[in-house]
Amino acid sequence: MSLSDSQFMLQDAKQLLDEIEHSYKKYLAEENIPRELQNKIRNFLNNIESALDYKAFDIFSKCCVKNIPQEKLSGYEKRINFPLKNSKKEFDKYIDTCYLGLRIENPDIVLLFEKHQPFTSDGSNWLTRFNFLVNNNKHRTLMKQKRNQTSNVHHMKLLGANFIGCTFEGPGTPITIGDTPVNFFEQSPYIENLSATVYVDFIFPTINKPALPTLKEIYSGATSVINDLEQII
Repeated sequence: MSLSDSQFMLQDAKQLLDEIEHSYKKYLAEENIPRELQNKIRNFLNNIESALDYKAFDIFSKCCVKNIPQEKLSGYEKRINFPLKNSKKEFDKYIDTCYLGLRIENPDIVLLFEKHQPFTSDGSNWLTRFNFLVNNNKHRTLMKQKRNQTSNVHHMKLLGANFIGCTFEGPGTPITIGDTPVNFFEQSPYIENLSATVYVDFIFPTINKPALPTLKEIYSGATSVINDLEQII
């Protein structure tokens, strides 16, 4: 049995996600955000969007086309994508206007669509975060993943001063003395003693979320909803 268009796009997205994860530590060591990483993330998001939209169009074709006059069909087809609305009123209007007959004939599909809408979870679900990211990619430039470093200093003696229980957070080197950066990853003549835990990650500034966990969440969420829809139709 051949893969559906949605499953094929999910497969491609998973391959990109694996490549991103495999090279993530290397990317973190780069001084600037690597173009290769930005491009892989853009392609990953585009594949997820295509997977969702293919499934939405598949539902439209199987469940709604029969309810639409042939001369109006092309106009309806242009408006079909995976529904993502900020209020129940917007969602209901879109379903009833574009997916003719779906609410009456296939209410289980409408309920599954609605389950993933931003208004059902205060805008905190994976689909909301995905929408922010994919729109940022489409309508502006490639997103700027900010490199973020959090250093939890348990104890440090710096130029004779003791620092205990401090946290330094920001996109680059935590401390600069004169023109010399003091990096907690490397030995420094200014530090006599250091006990610290350092976390480095990329974050998406538009949603203030770490990059790799967010991409994994989006992939998992998209896979789940597409699999659920394929069980119904």
